[in-house]
Amino acid sequence: MNEKVGAILSYILQALIFVYILIGILERNYLPVIEGVIALFITFLPLILKKRWGIHLPASLNLLIVLSLYLHAEGRLLSFYTLFYPYYDKISHFVGSATVALLGFAMVIIIDRFTKINLNKKAIIFFIIIFTMAIGGFWEILEFTSDSFLGTTHQSNLTDTMLDLIFDLVGGIFIAMITNINYEVMKRQIRVKKRNEKKRI
Repeated sequence: MNEKVGAILSYILQALIFVYILIGILERNYLPVIEGVIALFITFLPLILKKRWGIHLPASLNLLIVLSLYLHAEGRLLSFYTLFYPYYDKISHFVGSATVALLGFAMVIIIDRFTKINLNKKAIIFFIIIFTMAIGGFWEILEFTSDSFLGTTHQSNLTDTMLDLIFDLVGGIFIAMITNINYEVMKRQIRVKKRNEKKRI
């Protein structure tokens, strides 16, 4: 994906998240507003990584991060999770798990370049699936905790929770398959500026 196009689309989605936050404030729907603020902050993490540590993620991954957080914020602030249940929820989970899987891949590549771990392609693909499922499981624990102590209704029943985890697995496997096919291309798209690299005057 073209860097400029990806950046423009990301900015549009970030602006929409901000608009939804304002709507939530006007409607005094404060818990989704807090989640929206957190989501908006997370969308800026790729920029922080680039400015602070010289870690450049591909435009497609940056956009996918913003898209997954946009879907979550929109679903919570505009009640799409309820209005279009279960389809919106499952699509959101698939996009989110695909994003997590790609972040897992990027994390392994970055660690590999800063250390001497030297994982092979098969190990990285296996890690992608396990990492995605681990984050998915942690997310369900957070939802259960929120429902138990804050009175939210993230988890309607056991079937819903299990389907969420299944879609997380499908998203992880999907990205693992793409990684297996385009491993070298995807690896080259993640660029890390060495700490001792001097800026040219």
